[in-house]
Amino acid sequence: MIMAISQPEPPAGKRSAFVSEPRKTITINTASLPFFRFFAACIVVFFHFGQKIEWYPRVPEVFKAGSLMVTFFFVLSGFVLFLGYYRKPFSFRQYMAKRAVKLLPLYYLAFLISVGVLAYAGKLAAADFFLNLFCLHSWVPYPLTLNFTSWFVSALIFCYCIFPLILFFLRRVKPDGGVMLLVSVLFWAATQWLVMQIMNSDTYDGAHYWSYHLIYYFPPLSFV
Repeated sequence: MIMAISQPEPPAGKRSAFVSEPRKTITINTASLPFFRFFAACIVVFFHFGQKIEWYPRVPEVFKAGSLMVTFFFVLSGFVLFLGYYRKPFSFRQYMAKRAVKLLPLYYLAFLISVGVLAYAGKLAAADFFLNLFCLHSWVPYPLTLNFTSWFVSALIFCYCIFPLILFFLRRVKPDGGVMLLVSVLFWAATQWLVMQIMNSDTYDGAHYWSYHLIYYFPPLSFV
């Protein structure tokens, strides 16, 4: 004979001691992020093509901060990727496939158009062709070849490739939010000091020097 023993139901006033409270989850509204992307993209476009306008010098500096908006794009992309993958199963193959579908079709369309134009003009260099073909042109000095704005894609691919390693580290270590903020601020301050030292040295004098391209286009310095 088998007896079924049932647990007595706790009193109404003490029920919370028996039943665990559901875990609270924090949801972040990302609906406003496309607007920030659009705003930053407008500033980048105006920074590149608005300098020929006669009233450009009178425009507030915030609307001419094209290089800062590029950094903003990198930070925003990393933030969105973190939200999307931190608590979900991660497949490197699927992750890279999504990034490739998002970036490469338009990139190679612009690449072919640029190659055709430069080849017709007799100004196509073999080194520039192969570096742009494999998205490596931002790794060398003077990367603004063929489609000059595509250096951003070259640097962004590096960030996409390094993201899984950062994600694995954060999942493994699970650092405290305050510690992460402190480390980030210290890292940012150290890199800004280093950049200022380079910019104030004899090796830096605008776009004609390798140090200029190192600071603005070299992919690892996208973290700066």
